[in-house]
Amino acid sequence: MSNLGIGGGWVNLKLWLGVRILVITFINFENINLKDKTMKKFLLCAFAAAISIGASAETMRLSSITDVASWGGTDDVTKLEYDSEGRLVKASDDESVCTIDYSSLGEKKIGLTYVDVSDNDVTVFELVLNDDGLVESAKEYFQGIMIASYTFGYEDGYLVNYKDIRGKQTEETRLTYDNGVIMRQDYIDGESAKDNSSKIFEYDGVLNTGNLMLFDELFGVDLDEMEYVAMAGFMGKAPAQLPVKYTEIEDNESEYGSFTWTLDADGYPVKLESRYDRETDVTVFAWEADNAAVGTVLMDKDMQPEYYSIDGHKATSDSKGIVIERCANGIVRKYINM
Repeated sequence: MSNLGIGGGWVNLKLWLGVRILVITFINFENINLKDKTMKKFLLCAFAAAISIGASAETMRLSSITDVASWGGTDDVTKLEYDSEGRLVKASDDESVCTIDYSSLGEKKIGLTYVDVSDNDVTVFELVLNDDGLVESAKEYFQGIMIASYTFGYEDGYLVNYKDIRGKQTEETRLTYDNGVIMRQDYIDGESAKDNSSKIFEYDGVLNTGNLMLFDELFGVDLDEMEYVAMAGFMGKAPAQLPVKYTEIEDNESEYGSFTWTLDADGYPVKLESRYDRETDVTVFAWEADNAAVGTVLMDKDMQPEYYSIDGHKATSDSKGIVIERCANGIVRKYINM
């Protein structure tokens, strides 16, 4: 959890904050009359679900993902955009635009709209959240017609089960963890057992600084455009480490792949080289300062506040933006100081 070291007029804050601190908007429980205890629990848990990885000094958020062209073509750049409250609201490239709608968050719903730029085809996802603020089910509509439904399962805050249901056909993906690290992925085809497959992952201690949620590229979990909702913090905690090797087993045959990571001075991944079947794909990550997260408030046992900026320096109470309030009794709140 938090690790506070006080000395030299500064505090080294390792908070349970990370990129997903951005997800939930202002919730002041003392000023909201919530008769529905379940809804109050949901709002609190949804906020808590957005705070999931340690951070010290300046918090960063992902600003773009670039798939580098290997044959001299144009790079595919996905740009991520955030609103004034720091929430991921848009992901776009030359071929598509994906937007996230939080207007029904209080009703435990999130909307996701995907538009194909070339022909303006529209795909809409309606996602329902559980009492912990995580997606438990979703429906996909293409041109107004429902074409698929999905269910999601979690353990200890991590995504462990995902089902893709289309008519009578069901495909299931299961993830097995060890201390927050994904060790195995199992794909179960509901129609043909011969199409079942597994992936076993290996690690060498590369921490998931920045909270990457690349379920498809790294772990073979095909979430389609819903992966952006995972990036926004609504599909559980990010894996604790990034894999470097994997073995894929299908039809009693094994194939092997690897991931080579380049990190910046703060440990954020800036480049990924994925090798599989004699081919190498290169992905470049760009990061920007998360200016929405401005600081933290530490409340002692007498509920007396001390204010610190996000870089650990003593601050005033009038810092503007998202503020984390951590109390001696273990309660954590997040609010927006206007």
